[in-house]
Amino acid sequence: VRMVRRPRAAPVTARRPPAGAEGAASVAIDHADPARPVAVVRGDIDAVGAAAVGVAIRRACPADVHLRLDLSAVAYLDSSGVRLLVELAARQAGGGASLAVRAPEGGPVHRVLVLTGLEDATGLSIEETPGRASG
Repeated sequence: VRMVRRPRAAPVTARRPPAGAEGAASVAIDHADPARPVAVVRGDIDAVGAAAVGVAIRRACPADVHLRLDLSAVAYLDSSGVRLLVELAARQAGGGASLAVRAPEGGPVHRVLVLTGLEDATGLSIEETPGRASG
């Protein structure tokens, strides 16, 4: 009997899609009113997305402006995203300003904001927009 050693198959690892792929977070900042910029966020706010969004907002918006985050196009918000919102609310409050978050009523972001009690805990305000159809 002759035994033949076969190579093991390489383990399969999950890989995050490259930046710019579907689901990756992006932010566009509207400075039409410099005292009240609006940061429009799209994609998923997970650990990677929260870091990218946080850097972009901190670079473009000083702490002493009343900042509005439009999260209407965000489909996923995890604990990293919640932490980002807490940090931004504290940053804006420290600068004598405020943070308002726009999220469609009944949408995934709105549900997370309500379940976590973020509005009461941080002083950020939630601007509800009409809900969108959920599937």
